[in-house]
Parts: sequence; C-alpha cells; structure tokens
Amino acid sequence: MRWHPTGCDPSQPGGTMTATQDDMIAELQRASVNLQQRLDAALARRDSDYNERIEHQTATIDVLMAMSASPEDPQPVFDLISVRARDICGAYGVTVCEFDGSLLHWRAATGISEDPAVREAAKAAFPTPPTRSRVLFVIHTAPWLLS
Repeated sequence: MRWHPTGCDPSQPGGTMTATQDDMIAELQRASVNLQQRLDAALARRDSDYNERIEHQTATIDVLMAMSASPEDPQPVFDLISVRARDICGAYGVTVCEFDGSLLHWRAATGISEDPAVREAAKAAFPTPPTRSRVLFVIHTAPWLLS
C-alpha cells in the first residue's frame, strides 16, 4: 500500500489508515486528554479561589453585623472573630489578643478547653509582652469599639 494524504490508498477499495495516521490520532487523543486535565485543574483552582473569597467576605459581613448589634460590648465581636478565624484557617483553636503597644491582652479564644478552669488558666497568662514563640492573631481595634 502506498501513502496517500487522506490516509487511504484510493487505488485500493476500502483502503486502510496508515501507521503514521494511527500514531497521529493517538497523539491527538493524548493531547486532548492532557488539555482536558489542564482545563479541569484550572477550573478547580478558580473555584477554590472563589470559594475562599466568599468565605472571607461572609466572615467580614458577620463581624460587621456583630459590631452593629453590640456597639457597647465588644466581647461578642471578639468571640465571633476567634470562631471565624479558626474556621477559615482550619485550625484547632485561635486566640484573639489586643496589642496596646507593649502588651497583648486576651480577648477571646477557641480550642482551649470546655473546662472553665483551663480556660481561666489560659486567660490568666495575659496581659503579657509579645514574644517570638507566640503565634497569635492580633487585633488592632478602633478606640471607639472599646470605649
């Protein structure tokens, strides 16, 4: 059989594809699968980024609503911030502190313990100076929130 651009030898009835065309088809199928995998990965990244942005915006809205619902008492706001920060970060617990320029003041925490004695012992460690060994979510509050 001789090669023909269409892949079939017109001089032979029912001519068959050549090996070169079979290879080209296989390569096109591999390229198609590869493109589909890259597209799926890009869409998954986009969806993940979108969901993260929505989660952050929802947390912000929740905090703003808590602030407006409790203008005289900042504690519900700090409690909500600790819960939302824990959820967004996928952490076991979060401690929210306020930094006054020299000391960290405990404001709220999640993941410490349900035992009130353990929670009070954790709170008793504050106020404390910041150190490099502590990883804390520090809140700089507006003065009006605490007055």
